[in-house]
Order: sequence, then C-alpha cells, then structure tokens
Amino acid sequence: MAAGDRPVLSLTLTLDGARIDWSNPGVPVTVSIPYVPTAEELESPESIVVWYLDGSGGLNCVTSGRCDPKTGIVTFRATHFSLYAGGYNPVESADVAGTAWYADAVGCLAARGITAARRQPLSAPMRR
Repeated sequence: MAAGDRPVLSLTLTLDGARIDWSNPGVPVTVSIPYVPTAEELESPESIVVWYLDGSGGLNCVTSGRCDPKTGIVTFRATHFSLYAGGYNPVESADVAGTAWYADAVGCLAARGITAARRQPLSAPMRR
C-alpha cells in the first residue's frame, strides 16, 4: 500500500495472535520511521509531515510529526493504531516573506494545518 509515492505504515497491536484495536489519546505512542527526503523536500524540511489515512481513504495531518533530515527519521505521536505515511506539504503564505526570520516556523504550522496561509496579504507586519 502507498500514499502517493510514499509507503504506508500499518501500526497494529496483537495479543496471542489476535489483532486488538488500540486508541488512547491520553497515552500517545512515539513512533520513529526512516524517511528519505527528496532534494526539493530538503529545501523546506519543515514541510515534511505525517499523514493518518482514515477509513474513507482521506489524509489527516498528524500535527506532532517532524522530520530530522540529517538522520532521515520521521517521528510522531500516535494516539491510535492505524495507517500512517510520511509526505510533503509545502504551504506558502502571502503574509510572510520567504526571507523572514519566522518563515520556517509559519511554514511548519501551515503544513500541518495548525494555521491557515493566506493567498492575499491581509497585513504587513514588517512594513511601516
């Protein structure tokens, strides 16, 4: 199974050979998997994300996902066992110049859907 051109990881729990559904938002499991970023992804590693594949085949971003491009490891916290995949989700914002000192942080948040990027600038915090 694949999500785009990336492999899908199936996290499961078995006891005595029987699969058990596990979900516990209060006790997340930390998962680390190998991830080989492309040259494009290495230019914006903050945009490397982890996707949870839901029962309808939809992709849902796992906000805790992060990649260490030096080690090639993606780490995330799972609150349930299911299907997961690494991916790349660059998001540009008209409000934030790519050279701004905070651009990578805003890109990281926007890639995970924590904040929304705007296509048209609404504010100009660095202009006076």
